Amino acid sequence: MTQQHNKTRTCFVLGGARSGKSAFAETLAKKMAADTRKLVYVATAQIFDDEMRKRVDLHQERRGPEWTLCEAPIDLCNTGSCDPC
Repeated sequence: MTQQHNKTRTCFVLGGARSGKSAFAETLAKKMAADTRKLVYVATAQIFDDEMRKRVDLHQERRGPEWTLCEAPIDLCNTGSCDPC
């Protein structure tokens, strides 16, 4: 009998504003999830103006439908909007 283990890996990416964090993290996540293909995007941004709306729209278009979106703009650790595991 073989056992399969569900290994969940998390990587937290930090960087300056508009430094390429999202693109880097998306590429890294795809590599890390190559075996499971479970991709979760934790969005921490809040949209307060048109410029931010355009940036968020661009990110959503780039990611595509294979990502599960988890929105956590205020309390990252206690968000109830999704279960990334």
